[in-house]
Amino acid sequence: MEIFREADLIDACKILFGDDIKIDRMFLNYIQSSGVKSAYRKRAMDTHPDRYAVYGEEHQRRYSDIFREVAQAYEKISCFLKARDRGKKFVIQSAPSSGIYPGSACARQRRAQSRPANRYGKRERKTSPYNYKRRRLPSRRLRFGEYLYYSNIISWENLIAALVWQSRQRMRLGGVAGSWGWVSEQKIGELLK
Repeated sequence: MEIFREADLIDACKILFGDDIKIDRMFLNYIQSSGVKSAYRKRAMDTHPDRYAVYGEEHQRRYSDIFREVAQAYEKISCFLKARDRGKKFVIQSAPSSGIYPGSACARQRRAQSRPANRYGKRERKTSPYNYKRRRLPSRRLRFGEYLYYSNIISWENLIAALVWQSRQRMRLGGVAGSWGWVSEQKIGELLK
């Protein structure tokens, strides 16, 4: 089980996303790796020391330190997201921890999890609940749910469950007009026949 300090994750998010966004535990629960990656690329491009080589060594050193902070923040957040998305158990500590650094814990765990070889000498692969078979996008125009399915974002079961839920939430044909008093129940029955 990995331990992440909430303060470290929030500080890392502030480095990547800036102070304009409200960053709290709810933000950490809903953050996506694609958003983190794009924020990192933008910040890395803005703070890369080679862009400031013209301004002198002191400027370049300062931006080199900032660039290093951005890279470390990205590593912390991506380690957290990997643990969250793979369904591994983790703890977000509100109070300061006993010196466990999330980045090093993630790195230690990666090295320690060298899975034993099976009898054919190959490493066993762990399957993730988010690791679906690769599907090619059809050439026809897709509805939103189909796009999510073919893009490997949701499973087929989740797509069907969402459609069933949505259909159960809908009113019967003529239900809106009947609830507003435009048409009587008897008239709706006659129209449907």
